[in-house]
Amino acid sequence: MTLRSQESIAEREVRLSADRERHALSRESETLTERESRLSSQRTRTMTLRSQESIVEREVRMSADRERHALSRESETFTERESRLSSQRTRTMTLRSQESVADREVRLSADRERHALSRESESLTKRRTITNS
Repeated sequence: MTLRSQESIAEREVRLSADRERHALSRESETLTERESRLSSQRTRTMTLRSQESIVEREVRMSADRERHALSRESETFTERESRLSSQRTRTMTLRSQESVADREVRLSADRERHALSRESESLTKRRTITNS
């Protein structure tokens, strides 16, 4: 067996392809209860790891996440984008329709606060450019 650091590009692709296939097959036979249990364990592990991160480690992770996110959206077609946004709107509407009045007020207050903080960081020139466009 070749060490991963010594793999050729072709060997790496073969290994990753086989891993993806095994992964898909194992998930295909997963019951709803097994899936919920797996995801719950995964969330717990992630939360534990993130709670132990230093500020620098968090910034590095967030920066890498933003880069991956931008790259994934870069190759998105118009149809894929529209489909993703439509699904997102549906999920948001469903969640908001189940909010209590108090929950809605808390969400709106937090939204206003985030918006104000965001505006504070904009330069006056940038704000004028946005409002004039």
